[in-house]
Amino acid sequence: MKFYNFLKKRQSVREFKPQEISNGKMKKLKDEFKNLESNLTNIEFILFENGEEIYNKLEGLGGYSGVMIKAPHYIGLKIEKNDDDTIINSSYYMEKLITELAKLNLGSCWINLGVVPKEIISKLIKEKGTMNFMIAFGIPRDEILSKVTNSEGLNDENLKYLNTYRYSNELKVEDGPSTSKSSRMAIEDIVFKEKLGQNINMDELDQRGLEKLFYYTRYAPSNKNTQPWRFIVKNDKISLAILNPDHKENLTDAGIVMYYFEKMAYDLGFNGKWKLKDSDYIEYDNNKYKIVAEFNI
Repeated sequence: MKFYNFLKKRQSVREFKPQEISNGKMKKLKDEFKNLESNLTNIEFILFENGEEIYNKLEGLGGYSGVMIKAPHYIGLKIEKNDDDTIINSSYYMEKLITELAKLNLGSCWINLGVVPKEIISKLIKEKGTMNFMIAFGIPRDEILSKVTNSEGLNDENLKYLNTYRYSNELKVEDGPSTSKSSRMAIEDIVFKEKLGQNINMDELDQRGLEKLFYYTRYAPSNKNTQPWRFIVKNDKISLAILNPDHKENLTDAGIVMYYFEKMAYDLGFNGKWKLKDSDYIEYDNNKYKIVAEFNI
């Protein structure tokens, strides 16, 4: 199945049935932990099978503006370092894990732990490190997962749900441009040639097979729909520049958009992988940007 078609069936689930998932699905999930962690350093997934215990500890603290999501199980994302590369990698692999949950017909929802006191986080992970996010997951309460609603910053979008850690439910476009007014930036606003601010010709993107890739990528979820990512096409390389990289939320968005971009690129015949990059700040349009990754095409 094409990845963008798979995304059309995805949604962020806020209400779960109380029963635990089957032993078979739990085993598959634990096996996936091991598979993902074999590629990672400084990042670990922690499975909390006793959802009620976690909910009681985080109620009023974690979630959406202090509204904790109640679920039978949770997955914590523990990181040993809070540096830029680790934050980007952790959100990339968390999205990958969410995809695996969806394959098991399990719903999930990001939970922000940014305002949870450190002492509570320390008790949860019981070892060195920190945890900025976790996922609530389980069997969705609603049988139909294709419900579409508008949300903050996305009114009148012709979209379907994506999982996000956001305060709003980000949605995914179907198979082509919407006839309704879109709150998303146009391709011309997020894709540039050789440097930020230098426009790229749409015919050039089309001839190189990149127009469809960027069309779908611009619908990737971002914190409060800020869309902090910009792409620079130069020869056979695409650079990812992030707005205000000192904001950790924007680095999280970088990892998420990298995951969606890479999966959709593969479907379109591009076999490249993102490589993280350390670079100097770039001033553009009275804002500060930084190139954090590069993709060879």
